Amino acid sequence: MIEISNIDFFSESEEKKNRHQIDIFTPLEKKNILNHLNEQRLSRQENEEIQKKRFENKKIYTIQNKQYYKIIDMKRAYYLEVDSCKNISYAQSMVLLYTYTFATMTARKGLAKIDKATERILISNDALRVYFKPYTLEEER
Repeated sequence: MIEISNIDFFSESEEKKNRHQIDIFTPLEKKNILNHLNEQRLSRQENEEIQKKRFENKKIYTIQNKQYYKIIDMKRAYYLEVDSCKNISYAQSMVLLYTYTFATMTARKGLAKIDKATERILISNDALRVYFKPYTLEEER
């Protein structure tokens, strides 16, 4: 019969050496890392709060079983689909601007992005000639 023995390939001294090879941060480096992470968290939290204010307490129109926000102060009555507003970010993105004509909703391509400093949405109603103007959504009364 063959006898099987438990062979320990690493002695205790080698394990200790491997543990001590891990870089240990100085207290100043730890503090800088924690401050940086806290700044990122605060920035993300502020952006989420502004995003929440931007779409909270806005009047939602239900037309043909879809939900829309109405954009205020445009030349025509334009609407944004509620689901598409989640995709609007700080970079410009393509959105569909809807107008209500004779019991149908007609779509037009436009560009939209979020203004970082305010609750407004920057919208260009023409996808070819890009002129962003700030607009707000209609609030509930």
